[in-house]
Amino acid sequence: MFAQYDWLSRTTTYHRTQIREFFGFRENTVLDAEEMIDWLYKGILLHDHNYERLVKAVYQRFRDLKIEPPTPDRIERLINTAISQFEEHFFQATLKKLPAGSLPKMDTLVNSSEIPDEINEAQGGSNSDEIILTFNDLKADLGKPGVESALKEVRKLRTIRSLELPDNLFNGIPLKILYKYRQRSVTEYPRELRRHPEPVRYTLLSAFFYLRAMEITDSLIELAMRRHPALLILKNSALGIRI
Repeated sequence: MFAQYDWLSRTTTYHRTQIREFFGFRENTVLDAEEMIDWLYKGILLHDHNYERLVKAVYQRFRDLKIEPPTPDRIERLINTAISQFEEHFFQATLKKLPAGSLPKMDTLVNSSEIPDEINEAQGGSNSDEIILTFNDLKADLGKPGVESALKEVRKLRTIRSLELPDNLFNGIPLKILYKYRQRSVTEYPRELRRHPEPVRYTLLSAFFYLRAMEITDSLIELAMRRHPALLILKNSALGIRI
């Protein structure tokens, strides 16, 4: 009987009405969709951007409110609209917190990722402390522990701290949300980053630098806890880094 049911007939419309009345549900409206977007924007997206979990949350919310949910396509659209609103506010708020002097420094680092290695070496000379770190250098992992690796990690940390990002830049923003935007910054080509509007570009880059500084600091602390010989040189170095 179920397989033979005509889902497009007038009987279907009548049956759906009966089912809604029996369970105390009602049809959704445009206002319901707007309120769902606002609910996602204010209460959910600050903590989670996983699409599958957002879909489940939306269906559960409609169920709790006893509203028949819209079609899957409409649910996808309202989730995307809520994410767009969240990002627009988040990007603008981040840009307002950034010092004006930090912006050209970030642009310089992004542009430096396109500097050929031979030019960088020529500018740095034989002194490794003077080598200009590029955006790609900052993305690179620690590698094999050693004196040179430790010193390079310190130079990375100095470079990021020279951007003077505010300590409260991402207060209240969970790390898993920041990692989403950090991932975008490392997977896009420099020319793609430069094409973004300023609020988007500087938020993506700030998320990367903010989290990268934490990772580098953790790497140096791990070396210190292991009493690795590479850290002995840091005690008497002139790099001026506090971990």
